[in-house]
Amino acid sequence: MDGQEYFKLMAALARARAGLGEPSNRALAKRLHVSPTTIGEWLSGRPFPQKLDHVLALVAAVRAEATRRSLLTSELKALTTPDTWRAAYLAEATARARVTSAVKKRASARRALANARPGLPVRRWDPLVLGVHRAIDIGTAGLDSLPRYVPRAHDVDLQRRVAHGGVVVLVGGSSTGKSRAAWEAVRSLDGRWRLWRPGDWAELDQVGPHTVIWLNDAHQHLSEEHAERLAAVVSDPERSPVTVLATIWREDWTALTADPLQGEPDPHPWARGLLADAEVEIPSTFTPLDPDDLTAAIETDPRLARAYTEAGREVTQYLAGVPALIKMYRHGPVMARALIAAAMDARRLGLAEPLLPAFLAEAAPGYPTEAEWLAVPDDWLDGALAEACRPVRGIPGPLRHRKPRTRKPAAPTGYLLAPYLEQLGRGE
Repeated sequence: MDGQEYFKLMAALARARAGLGEPSNRALAKRLHVSPTTIGEWLSGRPFPQKLDHVLALVAAVRAEATRRSLLTSELKALTTPDTWRAAYLAEATARARVTSAVKKRASARRALANARPGLPVRRWDPLVLGVHRAIDIGTAGLDSLPRYVPRAHDVDLQRRVAHGGVVVLVGGSSTGKSRAAWEAVRSLDGRWRLWRPGDWAELDQVGPHTVIWLNDAHQHLSEEHAERLAAVVSDPERSPVTVLATIWREDWTALTADPLQGEPDPHPWARGLLADAEVEIPSTFTPLDPDDLTAAIETDPRLARAYTEAGREVTQYLAGVPALIKMYRHGPVMARALIAAAMDARRLGLAEPLLPAFLAEAAPGYPTEAEWLAVPDDWLDGALAEACRPVRGIPGPLRHRKPRTRKPAAPTGYLLAPYLEQLGRGE
């Protein structure tokens, strides 16, 4: 039997009941233990009753009313036969069960596909894991790891571009707030969005719509192969919207986007094409979009108050502990300064990190003056390394010992240089 037969029968029952002079829904409802509104809805054919017993009771009630008033015609008698209703009801219930099952299967498939996509929902990420700088520690209990965010002029455009999809690159100096601005833009996205930080680049092929591909320090990720694949993902209409959100230092941006010299090979065609027209400039000076936001933040977070008082318009650099790093580099113990300077020169000249202890031990003695060197004890190395690695104002020191994540490191361990000092070394 066609499942729609049930509704044809219900429409006929409603007409027959109307011919009885519309007996009170209240009386029927009391007899069936449901609300009067439910009786009217069943007869109108809008909702489908959950139980066959309710339908049969309604049919019996109409038949009883017709019998009581001597209006039980042969047509109505046939219409109220329980077997007829039972078959029609079960056919409709079966059809609805198939539809419900199909809907559930599709929903389950969508959930499985969503869970299989690379990355995690945005709200499950810790910004510190993504490379956002922890603020300075001033000894005040109860403060969050990140200070209150004060929007700047670039934030409005940044949030719009991130939500729209495409490539967005935050360009600026070290500790100017690039990663924090990127994180705040991601946080503003709705719950459909995921964030994927490349680890296994094979996962890039599974990236789906509403995904942010997070490239902190983008120059470390943008090989030509990766740039070509990212361009294909971003331009694929079936994945849209996908956002590649990157941060990069100004000099690295220039190196990747500069046109090749005439007659010279082009080292970065795919990276240059990917980054074209994607720049969002992050200024080194801190100018709030709304001065009242800064005032409110200073009143509620003593770290911002100190940064604004002592650093003026370089708030973000101060919050990342830069003044203490510079102080160690310029005024620290002689051999700690020598180790830092050697690391800065090594990075400026292109030596890869981690910097090995043996290299630093050989290079550092060339930096002190003759008088300074004569005063250095023979066992200077361990103490100087400890001083250069000492955390300052709640952040890692000028040098940081690299901690491999393998139980037995495959390569010798070494030291990493604080990014701001690396940038300073390139300038000096």
